[in-house]
Amino acid sequence: SFNEFKAGAFKPAYYGKKDIIPFAIVDSYQVLNFKIWKKKYHVQVHFLEPIKYDDFKNLNTQELATLIQNKVQEKYNELGQNKF
Repeated sequence: SFNEFKAGAFKPAYYGKKDIIPFAIVDSYQVLNFKIWKKKYHVQVHFLEPIKYDDFKNLNTQELATLIQNKVQEKYNELGQNKF
């Protein structure tokens, strides 16, 4: 689906054995309102707990994508937002 995290996006961190810092962006769609150019918008960026390579090295990239998607969705739920 459109909102599904794609496994390929995580391959550089996976094969590079790097930690991943998931993040959630809230209300960024408001900036695309081209009818109101001079209005200020409140866009939030929430950085989540890093996921250490040792914690995901035994997962495949699809499982890793699902893990991260679930963590980001949990943050959206905590903030009272709809699905990203």
